[in-house]
Amino acid sequence: LLLEESGQVLSNSEYTTKSRLSTHIATKIKAARISPRTFKAAFGNNHIEFSTGQQQDAAEYFSWILELLTRAEHATSPNGTSSARLFTFGLEERTECTTSKLVRYRDSTNTRIDLPVPVPEEGPHPKRTKVTDDNDIIPNDQSIKNMLHISFESCVAAWIADSYVEDFYSTAIKRKGPAKRRTRLSSNPPFLVIKLNRYYVDLNTWEPKKLDVRVQMPEILDISDFKAPQHPADEGLLPEDDEAPTSNSSALIPDDSILNQLVAMGFDENGCRRACIATNNAGAEAAMEWVLTHSSDPDFSSPIIAQSTTPMKSGPDETAVAEMASLGFTPDQARAALTACDGSKERAADWLFSHMDDLDAACAAVMGAGGVTPATSAQSIPDIDNTSDCTKYSLVGFISHIGKNTGSGHYVAHIRKPGHGFVIFDDEKVAQSRKPPLDLGYIYLYKRNA
Repeated sequence: LLLEESGQVLSNSEYTTKSRLSTHIATKIKAARISPRTFKAAFGNNHIEFSTGQQQDAAEYFSWILELLTRAEHATSPNGTSSARLFTFGLEERTECTTSKLVRYRDSTNTRIDLPVPVPEEGPHPKRTKVTDDNDIIPNDQSIKNMLHISFESCVAAWIADSYVEDFYSTAIKRKGPAKRRTRLSSNPPFLVIKLNRYYVDLNTWEPKKLDVRVQMPEILDISDFKAPQHPADEGLLPEDDEAPTSNSSALIPDDSILNQLVAMGFDENGCRRACIATNNAGAEAAMEWVLTHSSDPDFSSPIIAQSTTPMKSGPDETAVAEMASLGFTPDQARAALTACDGSKERAADWLFSHMDDLDAACAAVMGAGGVTPATSAQSIPDIDNTSDCTKYSLVGFISHIGKNTGSGHYVAHIRKPGHGFVIFDDEKVAQSRKPPLDLGYIYLYKRNA
């Protein structure tokens, strides 16, 4: 309801009339205001960070809103379609054992692309930008020309480039060894969210900072380079029936002190959890090095869905079942999720929401097998609408951040409106943007062409 009311007010003629979208500054307009306080309170309730008055990362906030929408929509219509599906795309991960030359494919989903920004090691960058009375964002330096320019093509090349894994367990050679891995899109979502990884940690001060660089994002985007190619007919696959020896790492719980240090630096919480587990809670420095190395991985911000190597003998705790059922799921669905996640309520909730579009089949597979459905099975991947072959997308809008890091500063949004070009939304300022800063954005929203 809040989203509907917000959308109606923001698209009301009070905002979009020609006279109000010309040279007028919206702070002088007393009509057609919308306060975000109720919206913020509703969506930030029960969240340890978003319920506070501190500024948070807009990308994480967007993911949190999608999660809340998914929960609410499932509670009112368990068999309906969630809003998150509009942004959800399939990911195909290809890992090649460099010794045997055999490959393995894994499928997953995500709701945004985190695009790395490859910056050469050079001197300090100009200070961040500010909003001026003419509604354009310009740098505090003498000219925007002084800012380092990074091509969009180089960002895409960094995302699609192979990464190298040193301790990959190959089922072909029965031991750990080197492997190379790449990730591609396997579907074309109706809307595509791209986040530029403008933030990093200063290794000298361990403070989160931002890359003040120009990345000229295209208004018309062709995602062909992001798409997974057809599998070669002569390609050999790694055996699936002989996994690596079990260890305690699959059940490792991230150390809270290490996790809190990483999250306080502005990194995604799911990515920080992965860092703690990958480094066996060796310490904040080791986890930070892992984060810096893997922050551009496509699944860096995805929830961790752990697998249990031993089925529960006594069944899930009924108190936990009742708690999961209070989220809008049936007791049988709650039991299946808890069974799949070895009784962990947190992982069970993630498991349920990640199987929303095929939940009954996934639950039946788990309970029928008496254990976990492998993460690579078809039931683990939501049924994404992949009927469109169109790879062309048009820019709808983008969010820019003004400040040193995600914990401070200010966000503004530019939205494309028919007949008006881009309109800037800066708190109560709503006006036509004569020079929208397409190269200074943080989060970009694209819509698939018809």
